Amino acid sequence: MFEQFVKRPFHLARYRNGPYVEERSRFLAYLVHEGRCSERLRAINHFLLEVAKHILLNRKHSYTTENLTILARRWQKNRKSEVASKRQARIAILDFVFVASSWLRFLGRFEEKKEELPFGEFLREFLAFLRDEKGLAEATIRGHKHSLKLFLSWLKREDIQLTAVSPKTISTHGFLVCISYYSRDERECHRFTI
Repeated sequence: MFEQFVKRPFHLARYRNGPYVEERSRFLAYLVHEGRCSERLRAINHFLLEVAKHILLNRKHSYTTENLTILARRWQKNRKSEVASKRQARIAILDFVFVASSWLRFLGRFEEKKEELPFGEFLREFLAFLRDEKGLAEATIRGHKHSLKLFLSWLKREDIQLTAVSPKTISTHGFLVCISYYSRDERECHRFTI
């Protein structure tokens, strides 16, 4: 599985000899089957090895987002020389937590924090529409869901009614600032979704 993402023998050996090879390989195969793009899969493969080095799967222990954030910050602190800016460091931490939580969820070892999503009924209806009427892929729907959750949570924090939202509201009240730590492509994706 790893040879799809890494070509050099030295690097390939690192991925094959790293911790939890079988679990990482199954997760990557799942993502390939799901239709993820090869560039993103290479990045996930990299983070997956880093995550595997920092967690323990042999215990009957589930991880939370808070646990993973602490691990990600420790990991980031130890690799500080590799990072050029604070922005890149924040993004690396977010990627670490995202990949870790996705992998652990796949393995059934992630403890979901159940919280009531603002405007949750509207979001569920819209996502069902995207799936049932538009026929969008699950990966695309998950991307839209992520963007919309960010946006809806921002609306709730700013105490803005959904019926009062306009393009001006989004740009002038700071939602675009709220997502400014994302890369240009990711910001464009969030803007497109909203």
